[in-house]
Amino acid sequence: MLHVIKFCPMAVPRVFWMSTSGALLIVAASASYFMLVILPNSQRHKDELIAEIASKQAAEKQILDCVEQARRAGQDMAKYSSGFGSPSNVSGVSNHYNRKLNKCIVDVQTVDKNGTAEFVMDAYEQSSVLWCTTRFMPKGTPPIQRTCMDSKNNRLDAAEADKQIDVLMRE
Repeated sequence: MLHVIKFCPMAVPRVFWMSTSGALLIVAASASYFMLVILPNSQRHKDELIAEIASKQAAEKQILDCVEQARRAGQDMAKYSSGFGSPSNVSGVSNHYNRKLNKCIVDVQTVDKNGTAEFVMDAYEQSSVLWCTTRFMPKGTPPIQRTCMDSKNNRLDAAEADKQIDVLMRE
């Protein structure tokens, strides 16, 4: 006995269109999820990395600029009178870019026949933050006399001045 299966021409297109519509709906949902969730997250991550790199490059540039400015401050100090007579010999220059103050701090040490001097200044403004002199005294008197002054020429205790210098050069 032969069974004849009747084929309904309308059933195939409905199944085809229903499955195609379902597949398109899944593709659209996946594309929307990618466009609305995945892509913005990766772009935000990329933007954060670019900002971090730019920040590091700016910080490195500030440090390099501070080094150059410190070199110039040391040269200037060696060329010109320190206010105490003829120009002194620069015995040392150190610098630090103080991020808290957003300033390049330079510490210039000089020496002459009477003693040493230390000038701590803002390198760009070339303004004094504080300075100390150490004078060698003749025999029979205390061997060293250290005097420190702040930017307003108020006398500072030498130990306090050293603490301030340490803070300025480490922040």
